[in-house]
Amino acid sequence: MADVRGDPSVYLFPECNFDHELMEYLEASCTEIFEQELESWDREKENWPEDRGFATFQRWFEYSIHWMIFDMADERLVVEEM
Repeated sequence: MADVRGDPSVYLFPECNFDHELMEYLEASCTEIFEQELESWDREKENWPEDRGFATFQRWFEYSIHWMIFDMADERLVVEEM
C-alpha cells in the first residue's frame, strides 16, 4: 500500500464549477475507476469485491480533489483513440 500511496493515480474530469458537480462525475465513474485500480493490483476478477458501487469505492479509496492542473509541456495534447 505504501507504493500505491506514494504514486497515486490521477483522473481528470470535465470542468466543474461546484463540488457537487464533481462528486456527481466521480460517482458516475466510480465503477470504471474501481475496476482500473483493481486490475492494476490483481488481474483475477474473482478476487475483486462484487459490490463496486460508490459507497464501497469510498471505503476502499482515499481521494482528493484538485481544481487546478497546469500543463507545462511544450507539445500539444494528443488524444489517442482507445
